[in-house]
Amino acid sequence: MEAQIEVSVRFDDLDAWWSPFELGVGPAGQHVTGLGSNDRARLRERCGQMLPEPPFEVRGRQRRTRQTRVSVAGNRR
Repeated sequence: MEAQIEVSVRFDDLDAWWSPFELGVGPAGQHVTGLGSNDRARLRERCGQMLPEPPFEVRGRQRRTRQTRVSVAGNRR
């Protein structure tokens, strides 16, 4: 069985979008927290240039699959 899960998150400003990265969660957060303060500020500024004007929405899509186990009759041990 397959399905797509779509999520949309609205951000009122760049700070609301950026602050979770500074918590160090996940690969992106670990990268951000591993940067020096100057590099972190440059990255934040560049992200702000690439994102739309606030408020903005970030959308994500994930494909979900579900595996089911099939038992075959007559294969008892």
